[in-house]
Amino acid sequence: STQSGSLDRARALVSAAQSAIAEHGIDEPETSVWLESAQGMIALASEDVPAAQRHYAAAYQTAQGLGDAFSERQIINFGQRSAFNLLRLGQGVEAERAFRPLVAQMTRVAGMDHPDTLLLRLN
Repeated sequence: STQSGSLDRARALVSAAQSAIAEHGIDEPETSVWLESAQGMIALASEDVPAAQRHYAAAYQTAQGLGDAFSERQIINFGQRSAFNLLRLGQGVEAERAFRPLVAQMTRVAGMDHPDTLLLRLN
């Protein structure tokens, strides 16, 4: 959001969520995936692309290892965020390597002409 103070509110919400998770002793990998993804979004909005990449990569790697906890589309989306940040970091070769399997997965899941597949291919 471009509203004044929205980034600070997002930081506060994620911090409160982390505190509540710790307070209740929640130790679920699915929760860590969502927190990493949220932290990646905040880092990106803060123009800290290296931190965003670390968070997105962690979310993607964890989600991949959780079997059916996330849909294939969700896992692809986590991967897309990570791959796109590689582009932002100027790591084009690594980004291309990351995008290729994501495009293949999305093609299989949604079809060759689906807008999500085409968007991945465009990247």
